[in-house]
Amino acid sequence: MKPKIKTVTTIKTAKKRIGAEADKLDVYVQFLNDELLWEPEPGKSALKSLTQEQREMYQKYSFAFAQASMGRPDSMILTAIEKHFEVKEGMARIILKDAYEVFGDGGITNKRGKTKAAVMYLEMLSNLARSEKDYKTAKECWVEAKKLEGLYDLETAGFAPDDFKVPPMIVFTGDNNVLIKQQREDDE
Repeated sequence: MKPKIKTVTTIKTAKKRIGAEADKLDVYVQFLNDELLWEPEPGKSALKSLTQEQREMYQKYSFAFAQASMGRPDSMILTAIEKHFEVKEGMARIILKDAYEVFGDGGITNKRGKTKAAVMYLEMLSNLARSEKDYKTAKECWVEAKKLEGLYDLETAGFAPDDFKVPPMIVFTGDNNVLIKQQREDDE
């Protein structure tokens, strides 16, 4: 008889099994994964909920992440946290660090979003210039958009110039059997 393998579904259960200490941010990740409720509900007694203190901290983390997602620098976010929640700089730094751990770094997401917006804008300008028959401007805008996307970057595009320097094997013959053999090898 094969032993049953039980799958681990929550972070808390996994950490309990391996004997790791519970992290204070695990509850927020569980809440984001719909494993915890915001407030206790009478009909859903099976699911636990965040405590009042955890809800307050989640709002602080959410505020910090929202500021980061708008592209604000960390110094400006720290000042906003200090003023909005009336905390000192040390606590504001902890809130921001924890927000990055729970939600991820908003600055990276923001940079990708800005790059995509710039690409779309340049493509639109290229299309407008093309409709006005200004082909030089259309080409310049299109090339700039593709540079932003990384199309001309050989490493990211997956092209290695040395791959194209290999001479093809060409055999000139009047023998049909050689041709048939070569076609079979190409088909394989």
